[in-house]
Amino acid sequence: MQQKIELVYHGSDTEIDEINLSLCKVGGDFGRGFYVTYIRSHAEYWAKRKSEENHNNAFITEFEFDTNIYSTLKLKVLHFDNYCNEWLDFVVLNRMNKKEQQAHDYDIVEGPTADDDVMIRIYDYLNDNVSKEQLLIELTYKAPLHQICFCSAKSLQALIYKKSVPL
Repeated sequence: MQQKIELVYHGSDTEIDEINLSLCKVGGDFGRGFYVTYIRSHAEYWAKRKSEENHNNAFITEFEFDTNIYSTLKLKVLHFDNYCNEWLDFVVLNRMNKKEQQAHDYDIVEGPTADDDVMIRIYDYLNDNVSKEQLLIELTYKAPLHQICFCSAKSLQALIYKKSVPL
């Protein structure tokens, strides 16, 4: 099998040279974990947003991601190609979970991001202001942003630190 390496990005208000999952926030789209994306501009958005919230500098950290690691390490992986019923249920499960313990047992979860606009509509759904069917119809017209969540220490073996650069 030929090794396939992809460049992924993490946006933050902190330089990241070592990943510590215990410092990751609870309640993300795909649970507690370390989030990256293939879309550099999306990582830049998060870096700027976090730096403004916390009055810090903005950083993009680049990693090489060995996509063959899925089979090599026998990781449990969940992948969503687009917004769908299962994606919505999974995001709601994780966003509503405020416990330190993960709401699922996946090592890596990959799929669309629930950005601010999507989350507003998800809260409308949770408050019975829009049906699940209507929400999913609306999401079909939205271009999804991409994210990969590394949820376990084992999964982090797939990431190789390249560099952290200030914005």
